[in-house]
Amino acid sequence: AGLALIASAAGGHDVVAWLLPLAGALLGYLVFNFPPARIFLGDAGSLMLGGALAAAGWGLASSAAGAAAASETPAAPGAAWIALPLAMAYPIFDMTFVTITRLKRGQSPWVGGKDHTTHRLATRLGRGKRAAALAVYGLSLLGALYVVWAAWLIWLGRVLARSCGMEELARWLAAMLVLGGLLNAAAAV
Repeated sequence: AGLALIASAAGGHDVVAWLLPLAGALLGYLVFNFPPARIFLGDAGSLMLGGALAAAGWGLASSAAGAAAASETPAAPGAAWIALPLAMAYPIFDMTFVTITRLKRGQSPWVGGKDHTTHRLATRLGRGKRAAALAVYGLSLLGALYVVWAAWLIWLGRVLARSCGMEELARWLAAMLVLGGLLNAAAAV
């Protein structure tokens, strides 16, 4: 839903048209996946989801670049490219962390295991899977709030640049988006 907000702010309404149903399906999935889980995503589901989100990111960045070229708004394309990886910071971190730790141990990164950050979090919290799931939901909510903030900055930059000719302010807003994203990434680590 957060990526759909960014896509809408950047002018990618075609991307929004299929991101919102995907977000609805994922929210429905989370209800049944909350511990004790009754259904699981699995490899095929996670690969499909990752591919869909990558396609959404590419479509979003392309839409933002097209909208920027049409309206001469400097904030839109840069903000979209920065907001995308930060919106997905937790899954990217988990995948990278697990891959590196498995390779260091001489294990294949393609074989499943209980070394994901959620498993480690459940062990460290000592409160089980529900507490770990809620902690991950909280981190994801912070990422979503960042995406909402980024969408607002994209929209504001486009409005100011179009209506007032304030290209410099739009560039400043894009710089604030970069700074906020870097601070968000630093706080997550």
